[in-house]
Amino acid sequence: GKWNESLCSKKLIKLFNWSRGGIILSGVLEYKGYHSKIFFDADDMILYGKIEGIRDLVTFESTDATNIEQEFQNAVDDYLEFCEENNKLPDKEY
Repeated sequence: GKWNESLCSKKLIKLFNWSRGGIILSGVLEYKGYHSKIFFDADDMILYGKIEGIRDLVTFESTDATNIEQEFQNAVDDYLEFCEENNKLPDKEY
């Protein structure tokens, strides 16, 4: 598909990709120096993402668009807490 439109909000940049008659939503969130793209799965009706640019796999999801930023922030906070509890240095974006 072709990138047709881009809209900016406070922390979320929404990019709309029109393909096969549907809209695929992706965006970028930032929190505590970590970033994530946001994707929409039309089959399962969920928004989801993962922390980008680190070796560890940290994912999150939400069925409610108003909660996706909070789910991302919770994932970052949980990751940092896990690292602290396990005496592990958290990955930083490469």
